[in-house]
Amino acid sequence: MAHRLAAPAGIFAILLTAGSASCFSAESQSASALLDSIGMNTHLGAPETVPKGNGYANTETMIRELDYIHVRHLRDSLHIGPNLPKLDALHRSAGGKFDLVYDYYGKDGGSGTLAAALANVQDHPELIEAFEGPNEPDWFGIHYNRTKGARAVIAAQRELYAAVKNNPKLSAIPVYCPALSYPARGGMADGLGNLAPVCDASASHDYVENITLGTFLPYEYLARWTQFPLAFAPGLPRVITEGGWGTNPPDVQGVDEATQAKYLLIYLLDAFSQGIQRSYVYQLSDDQPDPSYRNVEFHYGVFRSDGTPKPAAVMLSNLHGILGEGASPPGSLDWSLEGLPSATSHQLLLRRGDGTYVLALWNEARLWDRHSHRSIPQQSIDATLTFQAPIGKVEILDPLNNAALARPCRGRPAG
Repeated sequence: MAHRLAAPAGIFAILLTAGSASCFSAESQSASALLDSIGMNTHLGAPETVPKGNGYANTETMIRELDYIHVRHLRDSLHIGPNLPKLDALHRSAGGKFDLVYDYYGKDGGSGTLAAALANVQDHPELIEAFEGPNEPDWFGIHYNRTKGARAVIAAQRELYAAVKNNPKLSAIPVYCPALSYPARGGMADGLGNLAPVCDASASHDYVENITLGTFLPYEYLARWTQFPLAFAPGLPRVITEGGWGTNPPDVQGVDEATQAKYLLIYLLDAFSQGIQRSYVYQLSDDQPDPSYRNVEFHYGVFRSDGTPKPAAVMLSNLHGILGEGASPPGSLDWSLEGLPSATSHQLLLRRGDGTYVLALWNEARLWDRHSHRSIPQQSIDATLTFQAPIGKVEILDPLNNAALARPCRGRPAG
């Protein structure tokens, strides 16, 4: 059966298909596994006395935000100190578990600082899903036991790994490698040697608008730069511990809110398609109001600092509604697609817990002009999707809008 589609470039039609599929051959992946691959950065240690407050001062607001987007994997500081009760509250009320990252930048950093941070959390392993090595040490700098630079990173990673694995309360928790701000030759990575023996996964920070690394669409960016940490952590699974777009259009790396949502949807589909175990979006909410766009760091949230959702949060909520939850039965489909550009279009077959197939189709395009600071209008693309066996029902859903808005596809028998 063939179905005519009209999808704007960069807008993502997700097709739900249902029906018997005895002769299909393309294997599906779990829809819930895609949802489980999404994480979110938080800043629980942000001061609560900044002007006009910040997006992390009210734990109840954070719980409502996490319930809205259905994200349970979080990333925050290992040096959480007196804010540990916030981790516990988010775990109990929102099901959150944390990747805790070493992000101490003081000149007195070292074994004592690390030991104190681990002692603070060791009695709460239920809150922790990973530990992570030094955060962007090539950008923020690092001092560890009177060393700095690559030597300090190596020392800190070795001691973190040993301290976790030798602690009976924490030993089952994986340890991620450090994530660098500049994942390329000529930077700190050249001096790190092989960290694989002291890591359980490689970690990277993947901001597609990182202009020092070149101009890429999300899929090609991730295909290139998430591989780079394997140069100093070969053979390990990959995680992205930061990535996203700031909604500050005047900045050279900023976009508007609508474009943030579109790019994040592409990004998460791309990462899952490429086998990334988890992608922690940066970040849950804006740190604080900044209507004059004076500070780029205040605009990366999928929620505004007052807790209202940006289009990116709406997209994540809709995506959950489309994909659902629950274990997916194995299954397969066979289809062909004509009309989408082969170089920039992508397909991902998923299956929901109720047995419904979800075929995600997206065409990547440049959506933002960083020179004019405006979104780039997209032209519709006509395409034809053909299934090789009868399909009981086909609907088109758009996660960028209300997930309940569906329209049947027109169809004709294949042949």
